Amino acid sequence: MVKHLSNRIGDDPQHRLLIDELKSAIIERDQNRVGLLLNQGLTEFGVLYPLVAIVRVWETIGTVFHTLGLDDETRLTTLNDINLWIAHHADSNNGERGLSRVFWVNRLLTARIVQFGRLQFEERLFPYPAVVYQDFGLDFIALSNGGLALDRDGYPTKDENRIIRTTMGRESIDLVSGSIGEEWIDASPLTKVLDEQSRILFIHIPASGPLEPRLVEEALGKAEAFFGKERAYVCTSWLLDPALEKVVDAGSNIRSFNRRFSKLPVFFEYPQLFERVFFCNDEASVLSADATTSLQKNVQKALQNGVVFRTMGGFFLR
Repeated sequence: MVKHLSNRIGDDPQHRLLIDELKSAIIERDQNRVGLLLNQGLTEFGVLYPLVAIVRVWETIGTVFHTLGLDDETRLTTLNDINLWIAHHADSNNGERGLSRVFWVNRLLTARIVQFGRLQFEERLFPYPAVVYQDFGLDFIALSNGGLALDRDGYPTKDENRIIRTTMGRESIDLVSGSIGEEWIDASPLTKVLDEQSRILFIHIPASGPLEPRLVEEALGKAEAFFGKERAYVCTSWLLDPALEKVVDAGSNIRSFNRRFSKLPVFFEYPQLFERVFFCNDEASVLSADATTSLQKNVQKALQNGVVFRTMGGFFLR
């Protein structure tokens, strides 16, 4: 199908111009421009077009990875994520073949996201409404930014659902639960380690296999070798939700991965767990679903017992 579309539009001047501009944007590692160009082609020629374009610029992509010092294994592992999004598009569109997540794929094509083994890594700014400090004992202390609307459990929420609002940015954050309390701390004697200006490595977790601790360590080691040591690693995921302790086994890979992170609150519309484990986004659908795995059954039981699940952020330093 990709070859057929490529042959059909091969002499189209708009297509040829898009490919020339796409090659230039990839060389410059301009992820935003790459995304806009792919989206323009998708709109003009259909959802197969991003795949046609990727085939046409494949050598250019390889040049970028090679220039950055990334080997062929890393390049192919990183770009293999495209296959997951082809499958995701088909699952979401009655089997239609194509690629629609161009504003994710653009970061792969420009090596802004690089996958080492089991995990993907992206350099970006610290994304959470908090500032992290260390005290003299080198324990972490996180304080919330001011002006956040909180629910009754101390998590960020829509303003219309707020119970309280943070005031001066000195409410402390529980690094186990991720909730924001009303304890005020004088930050002046503390050492700031993370704020909105901090460059961090953001971890993305492809839906492709177990999170074995050995594989996680291997991925982190390769990331250190490429990006440098003494970095802050940050992640936002349902896998960081402290409530998972109630529904997974003590020796599970999920529990091991979860416990690497100090927890920080994030805004979310619905718990990501609902989507990733039950393929829906509301509690009623989760409770009525035909649970077949032990995790699904445990989550349903926990919800019936009043457990609240949340998408959660977290960080750790190495």
